[in-house]
This record gives sequence, structure tokens and C-alpha cells, in this order.
Amino acid sequence: MSETRVPTAPCSKCGRPVAETARRCIYCGTVQYRTAPGTPERAADEAAAVEEEKKLKRQAALYRAGVGMPKEEKGAAGQKAAAGLADILISVLMLGVRPIWAFKRLRTIFKP
Repeated sequence: MSETRVPTAPCSKCGRPVAETARRCIYCGTVQYRTAPGTPERAADEAAAVEEEKKLKRQAALYRAGVGMPKEEKGAAGQKAAAGLADILISVLMLGVRPIWAFKRLRTIFKP
């Protein structure tokens, strides 16, 4: 089977190889323009790049807030961060009194 490779060019900002057909560098996010500076096409490309950047920032903010994630995963990051040394200590001390409850609690704290 013959292997076809996409021609690459170095990114203008980070210098890493990026496909010539890509609109953005996959490493640093720099927009790659295909038109000459000072032309109306370049102005349209720059305006589209600005709008795309705004869209990407909005999406990143939504994903950080947990929007679009399954309900059980929304609070999981916050719950793991809140599980501090006190929660672990209480669970370990409760092993002698209520072992089943303590095991369940420890399993939720150390859940991957």
C-alpha cells in the first residue's frame, strides 16, 4: 500500500511542522493565512480568524464549567478536590465502627 504524505511547512510562531492544508498550528494555535497581506481576501481571513478565536474561547469556558458533560462527571472534579485529609482520616477511623460505610466512602474518595 502506498503511503501519501501531506506536505508540511514550519509554523511561523513555534517552528514545528504543520500540514500546509491546516488553518491553525496544532501546537500553538497560530492561524496560517494563505492569502497575500493587504488584499481583501486577507482581511476576510483575518476577520474569520478573530471570530473563530472568540468561539474557541467560549467553548473552552463552557467545557471548564462542565457544560456538555454527563451529570455524574460534572461535579466529580470538584468532589475529588474537596476530599481532603480530614475526609480520609474520618473514613480510616470509622473502619472499626462502620466498616462497610467506611469502605464505600474510601472507594468514592480514591475513585479514578
